[in-house]
Amino acid sequence: MEYTSNSSSIYDFNHLNFDFDYKNRFINCLFDNEKNFMFETPFLKVLKPLHVSNSKKNIETNKYIILETLNNLQNNNEFMIVVNKIHEISQENIKKYSKAWFNIELDDFGLDMKVRLPIDNQKNIQFIKIIIGNDQILLDKINNLEKNTYISMNIKYKGLRVLSDNLTEEWELIDFITQDEYDKNREASKNIEIESYLENKLNLNNINNDELDEIQHIDEKEQVNKELQQVDEIQQVDDEIQQLDAEIQQVDNEIQQVDNVQNDNNVIQEVEVQQQQVSNENNNIKNNKEKNKKKNILEKNKKKNIILKNNVEYIKRKHKVLIW
Repeated sequence: MEYTSNSSSIYDFNHLNFDFDYKNRFINCLFDNEKNFMFETPFLKVLKPLHVSNSKKNIETNKYIILETLNNLQNNNEFMIVVNKIHEISQENIKKYSKAWFNIELDDFGLDMKVRLPIDNQKNIQFIKIIIGNDQILLDKINNLEKNTYISMNIKYKGLRVLSDNLTEEWELIDFITQDEYDKNREASKNIEIESYLENKLNLNNINNDELDEIQHIDEKEQVNKELQQVDEIQQVDDEIQQLDAEIQQVDNEIQQVDNVQNDNNVIQEVEVQQQQVSNENNNIKNNKEKNKKKNILEKNKKKNIILKNNVEYIKRKHKVLIW
């Protein structure tokens, strides 16, 4: 049974407004949004699935479902808190508006006498009567309900029914679910949750596998890209090495050219030295020849200039003759 309260909290009763409908002798109790306060009860034991109340003229007035409220005080604690709190608020509003509505002022004792709780006691059994509306589907559902069955109800607080001698708080049944139905639904829901969990886990595993495949594919792609990048880097290094080799070769060629020029200069210098030596030798030979020639000439001249007379050696020099 799905249920959503019109109130944000079960203790949000203080925002309820009370308005007396004189024609129907009913004090309506609504929030500002014109909705009733609604509440989901714990599991209560059904004492009587369908109780019909009749007027003195045997005219059917209302249908009720009667439930025990003290079968388990701990479980019903919240329910009783709500019922009692609503009762207090109802009394406060009756006291506030009693002069305008009933032309009488009620004190606390009068309120206790006039405003009745929906809880009754009989033979040491505490019970509550919840009114049943004219919903045929709900009536058929109640007709199939057995006594002593435990049910959880959605109920709403309608307000107070104005009777001749008192005011009775009125709660109306909206829907209910039995304990057996709740347990079956819970088990089914648990199985669905388990199946959903397993399915989600399987899907998650599939997703993880797909993600792993995708990650592996990405890793492989990245590895290939890294290898290609390494190849590019190696190729770049090879190109740089080739460029460096070319530069080294150019330098070697320039050095070779320099060496060749140096060698040529050395050869030229050596040739010049040799030529100089030859020239010197030639000059020496020439000089020696000239010296020898002059010597010979001098010798000849000497011989010519020497006159031997009577064992006297005459040397003729220019116009003089020397005698030795």
